[in-house]
Amino acid sequence: MIDKSVVLPCEPERAFAIFTAEISRWWPTERRHTDDPASRITLDEAGPFFEEAADGTTVPLGRVRAWEPPARLVLDFYPGTGPLSESVCHTSSPSLRTSITATPSIVPTS
Repeated sequence: MIDKSVVLPCEPERAFAIFTAEISRWWPTERRHTDDPASRITLDEAGPFFEEAADGTTVPLGRVRAWEPPARLVLDFYPGTGPLSESVCHTSSPSLRTSITATPSIVPTS
């Protein structure tokens, strides 16, 4: 299992905004699935989580399971594999120093 954490020196509201609204700015270009380094990554509270290239090519990356700004974000995350291989990533903002932890775990299919 992969467990990755980062502590941001900002308030939880700002960290949540950076992680969600500014996701295309920090998502590494070498990790883009459309082969378009200028693609747009969308993380929407209504559920969609995807990457879209300038030519319209769209790659689903997952879906939003919980959107509770600024304290909690839960994602099904399956880039390049599809929903049958999804994992769950959680973020939390317990204090003014915001910790974002991505702990992917395999979700059983039902």
